[in-house]
Amino acid sequence: MNIQPITIWKNGEAKTATQISITIISDNLTDSATFYYRLLTEESEQVAEGNVGISGEDYANWFSNEDAYTYVTDKLNLVLSE
Repeated sequence: MNIQPITIWKNGEAKTATQISITIISDNLTDSATFYYRLLTEESEQVAEGNVGISGEDYANWFSNEDAYTYVTDKLNLVLSE
């Protein structure tokens, strides 16, 4: 999924992330889940990674992949783009 470009410092070099990839790595099927995200350059080079949890009302309102991308990018202060 595309994001508005953001500069990431990696190994002493400025890289521009333009994509985010999200995978669900755990879900208790009741009230919480954890997403693994990767920020990527246009050349698909990974420049950052981490986990974002979702629970409570946010978990109850999560219905689609698009909802997951919106939730994770909001938590990371990133903006999805076309």
